[in-house]
Amino acid sequence: MKRIKPYEKFWIDCYNSILSSIYNTYYDYAMIDIYQNNYWYEVKTIMSPSNNEVSIYKLISDNQWLRNKIFYSVNIYTVREKSALIDWIEYANKREKNIVVSVDLEYWIKEKEIPVKNRKRYLMIVDFDLKSDYKSIMERGSRGFGVYEFPLDFFFKAFAGSGGHLEIITLKANISAEDIQLINIAKNGCKINQNINELISNSERCWKINNPLEENVDFIARNMILFTDTVKNRQIANRYLCEKFSDQCNVNPIINKFKKIETCSEMVKNEIYKKLITKKLSNDFGVFQSKIIDLLKDEKDIWTLLTNYVYENCICD
Repeated sequence: MKRIKPYEKFWIDCYNSILSSIYNTYYDYAMIDIYQNNYWYEVKTIMSPSNNEVSIYKLISDNQWLRNKIFYSVNIYTVREKSALIDWIEYANKREKNIVVSVDLEYWIKEKEIPVKNRKRYLMIVDFDLKSDYKSIMERGSRGFGVYEFPLDFFFKAFAGSGGHLEIITLKANISAEDIQLINIAKNGCKINQNINELISNSERCWKINNPLEENVDFIARNMILFTDTVKNRQIANRYLCEKFSDQCNVNPIINKFKKIETCSEMVKNEIYKKLITKKLSNDFGVFQSKIIDLLKDEKDIWTLLTNYVYENCICD
């Protein structure tokens, strides 16, 4: 069985990165699948550390169709004992199957670099050496998305804390490359624009905290950092997507606009992070929220530009 190669060009979320890495290893001829703009923005209500409701922005990427396309079968189990986990690893190794597990971020992340209250992360086990006390896990860490080694006991504690969710995955031998049309990209862009409009119309109730405790302020800041980082990475995927159509039209102006959002998102993220680590944050996130809305407005303009170009030039086949 091939060792999965981590896909390092962009990171949307943990499961999408697993799927991208599988594509990168087995189906590199169909990479356009993982660039598709099947995503949307929404307002989501979460609980702050002081158990108050907070509304934030989220980018949601639809990956179910990718799973359906490349997974021949997925068997899901709940594993309670470390010995049983080792048995499943041995089973997967002998039958050349892949293992995806969940971990509880409260146990997994030593330094609270992202908000971790009641959150799971999905990881892929890539090392099947049963004699080792360490396990190699595909994960986003200090060196970016890659393979990291963790002590088995530490890993199992985080795994058990998430409920012991384990997936045994059998991949399809071959898949067909999607014949993606520019008109479909434009239609998805129209839907994304509708989502952005909804976010903007609900902006007054987002990123607000009633209890200005430091832990609540930090919680909001880290969620903002996470969101701006996701926006940045999605723009990377968007320009890779547009590059696939360079033989049909001049996509360079659109690609450059996506690059600009990448750069600006990184600047906003770093600005929030600098305020966070220097303890200079206040409970008023209005300035940062305005900058995030500007980023989304810029993205909306790009999808509008692409849509107008497609329909004006009748690129509909």
